[in-house]
Order: sequence, then C-alpha cells, then structure tokens
Amino acid sequence: MKSLLLLVLLTNSAMANYQGSHISDVWETVQEKSYSKLPQTKVNMNRLTKWGKSKLEQSANRTISNRSDILPYFEKLVHPNGTCLLGEWKIDEDNIYTGYFKKGSQGLIVSRASVALSDTKRGKRRSFGLAGKIYPTTDINHSENLETANFFTMDDLGGTKIKKFSLTKLTNEPELSVSLGAIFLIRMARFVSKAFTNADNNPGLRQLWQISSLGLKDGEAQLTPMWMRLSAVKGFEYNSEKDFRNEIAENIKRNGDMTFSIEVAGTMNAGSEQVKSFTKIGTIKYTEISASEGCDHRLHFNHPKLRADLN
Repeated sequence: MKSLLLLVLLTNSAMANYQGSHISDVWETVQEKSYSKLPQTKVNMNRLTKWGKSKLEQSANRTISNRSDILPYFEKLVHPNGTCLLGEWKIDEDNIYTGYFKKGSQGLIVSRASVALSDTKRGKRRSFGLAGKIYPTTDINHSENLETANFFTMDDLGGTKIKKFSLTKLTNEPELSVSLGAIFLIRMARFVSKAFTNADNNPGLRQLWQISSLGLKDGEAQLTPMWMRLSAVKGFEYNSEKDFRNEIAENIKRNGDMTFSIEVAGTMNAGSEQVKSFTKIGTIKYTEISASEGCDHRLHFNHPKLRADLN
C-alpha cells in the first residue's frame, strides 16, 4: 500500500510539472535492465481486480491525465508484454492536415509494441498494439526539454491469429472481432473499456490531436485526421520467430530497420459516418529496439483525452 501511495504522489507531482523531456534521457531509461529472457506476464481477471476495479480505473486516469514520459516503476495492467523502439517519424506527401501530419515534418519517435493480455507467440489469438511518442526534433542530443505528441494504435481488440506483427494493420479506432476463441479477450476488452469510459467519454477512438497540434503556433488553425493506420512496408526479409518481440528484433537485425507506412483518413469535424478512405502520407522508420524493464515498467504514454472542439 505504501508503494502504491508513493506512486500516486510522484505521478501527480509529475503531472502538475510536466515540461517535456530529452529523448536521449528517455531512451536511456527505456534500455535499463535489458531482459536476458523475455518475460511472459499472465493477465487474467484476478490481476485486473487484485486491488478492485479502482486499480484499473486509477491506471486509466493516470494514462489520460499524466503527461509524463517516464514514471517510477509501475505495472502495465493490460499490455504487460512489450518491446520498445527508437526511430524517425517523417511526412513526405502533401495533405490537408496540420502539426506533425504536415508535409515536411520530421521528428524522432519512441514507441512500444505490445500485445493485450498474455499470449505473445504465433498460433495464439493476439491483439497487437503500437504506441508512439513523437519529439519535434531530429537531433537526439537536443539541449532543451521538448513536449511530446503521443498516440495509440491497435489492430483488433478481440485479437486475431495473424502470424506476424509485420503483417497486421494498426489503427486508432480498432475493430472488435467476435469469435468463440475470443470470448475471454472480448470480456477483458469490455472490462477495460468500462474503466476507461469512467475516465474518458470515448475510449474506442484514440484521437490524434496531439500530433496535429505539435509545432503549431498560438492561434494557428488546426486540422486533425479522424483515423490513422500503420502497417509495415513490404519488401523487407521476413523471419520465423514465434514471439512478436523476437520477430521485430530480428527484422531490424536483418534489414537494418523496420519501417511502417503512415496512412490517414477523414477529419474530426466530419464525424464518424464519413467514408474511411486512407491515404499514405509518410513513414515511421525504426532502427533500434530494447526489450527491458525500463520499457515495460518506466516508459509512459499519455492517452490524448477526448476533445469535442476539433476540426
């Protein structure tokens, strides 16, 4: 209980004083205590309700309210098994959007690839996720603190049996597939969604306004896509690793990088009924990877809170 209270006090203090961070410091923390053997943390209802529903709701509130990029040691309750990536965000196609969606935008990015719940290996039903933290600089040794733009994407809340992380498509409004094999995943997804609903109005859509506002000057117009979709580009050498964390690491080892296409569609002011027609505008190129305690227990992504005033 003392450790839980300490975490609350420290994260509340960090939330009130967030002034950005240095990506080099964040990546150094991410690499702390690299794993010699990948953990297989199990997620079940007992884990999520160990301290009562308030534990999960507290986690949801922290994710939404706390802007900190690094936190004291904490548990990722739903996505405990992950691996972290360092690379570059680059937009090189004309488009109507603002901030770091605008053509010519380049920045460094720290990400975490993960699976919801327990199963990390091919053959099991897996729900893949990729969260990102964009820095408005290409200089990894930048001298000033920089505020980041965070995003969350997943492929399917109900999970799929797709064989590789490199073959899936991740979006900020994931589907929820229904099947007999996904009953437990669906139950968990609904349980988690309820906790997030108490903290935010629409947990199903991870809005992208932090990206569309990054780098904007005061008073400058903002235009945000409704949807973003990420998928690994074709052409690199695949591998047969069963665990998605090893798969991604082997991709980078063999090919020198793992690159994802950035596609966007729609605008926030047009609503959810608009046609979802994706257009490729850029890439994320990951060149470094770290599976570690720092990745799984220190790196924090702020969930952009729902805004109703977006264009």
